[in-house]
Amino acid sequence: MVLQKLVFSLLKYYYCIKFTALLFIGFLIKGRGLFEKKHREKPSVLEGWDSRYIKLKKVRLHYVQTGSDDKPLMLFIHGYPEFWYSWRFQLKEFANRYRCVAIDQRGYNLSDKPKPVESYAADELVGDVRDVIEGLGYKKAVVVAHDWGGLVAWKFAEAYPEMVDKLICCNIPRPGAFRRRLQSSWSQFRKSWYMFFFQNKRIPELLSTADDMKMLEGAFRGEMGIRNKKNFTDDDLEAWKYSFSMNGASFKYPINYYRNIFNNSSGSSKDIVLEMPTLIIWGTADGALDIEAAEDSLKTLRNGTMKKVLGASHWVQQDEPEQVNQHISEFLIFFACLLAVSAFSIAQDGVKGHSMTWTKVESKGNEMSNSQMPHLRQKRWYGGFGGPFGWGWRRPFWGWRRPFWGYRRPFYGGWGMPFGGYGYPFWGR
Repeated sequence: MVLQKLVFSLLKYYYCIKFTALLFIGFLIKGRGLFEKKHREKPSVLEGWDSRYIKLKKVRLHYVQTGSDDKPLMLFIHGYPEFWYSWRFQLKEFANRYRCVAIDQRGYNLSDKPKPVESYAADELVGDVRDVIEGLGYKKAVVVAHDWGGLVAWKFAEAYPEMVDKLICCNIPRPGAFRRRLQSSWSQFRKSWYMFFFQNKRIPELLSTADDMKMLEGAFRGEMGIRNKKNFTDDDLEAWKYSFSMNGASFKYPINYYRNIFNNSSGSSKDIVLEMPTLIIWGTADGALDIEAAEDSLKTLRNGTMKKVLGASHWVQQDEPEQVNQHISEFLIFFACLLAVSAFSIAQDGVKGHSMTWTKVESKGNEMSNSQMPHLRQKRWYGGFGGPFGWGWRRPFWGWRRPFWGYRRPFYGGWGMPFGGYGYPFWGR
């Protein structure tokens, strides 16, 4: 522990000296213009959204909503350095099925910005998520998160599992799995340099704002940036700069998240086993996080699965929104069907303690499982002997050469099929 703290301190001051020198060189070249703050008009891409506020117990948060208030809640939590707009593709996609709410976390954009560094500790952020769900009139939500928002979502799921209907995390492993990877892998240790740099005061903020926030352009358009350039336009970049420079916004408050990351309250290397259906979506070209930590995370997910988006960057939900939206839709539909099947089975057969547990990772066609899901034996999200929508052998969404029905039983039944028994529509025998 002492050695670890010594290493962290050395890295902290190394990066402080390194980037202070770079800022000094930049100042010699550009003078005061290096830190000139430009006045910005609100970009057109931020117009036309349903922008709202919610007063929580400690802060007031800004959020953008799509979908009507009477639908189930899908809550989106962004990462660093982002804001609600990073979910623009998902907000449009799921509005017809959910009340989609994308928040600005505290310290970001139009949300409140408490001054104390301690106000950005993980427990405070988790409390915000709880208060948002309750404040909007819900007992639970489908939680979708990315990067730092994912870390908050993981911790929220541990603290309030009854409030998470389903959990979807994009390019963020579980905290304990990440910590183990950080301590054991040179690859991850090297990629995490910024975490040590952000422990310094003022210098990270100066670097982030220098040269008209050049850092943002590097993050989203540089080597580890978004691959599909059409999904991050000049207007999108301007929206980012606007959100980090106007309305009292600053990089100081988001960076405070990192200044709490090594404290004792979030220092456990063990992840609690989660029971709720969980989907990890992973862009395989992530330049900040090793995929091994995500794969390790599956070991503590009772109903977890992982979908890889080949070639996508760390900003996966913006880089490949079509694939991400498809994975989310299939995940939600599958578990909705499974719940219906289980409900029919329990109601008809009187089965008690009917367990639904499944862990799967798509990697070279192999599956990782803690226990086999009822009626789904080592097959994919469809088919299989007694699989949802049919009795098939690796046949998606249909039975044994019988589309959308069981064994010679149109739209129902078949031997032991979901929604039917021996030829009885929508129920067992």
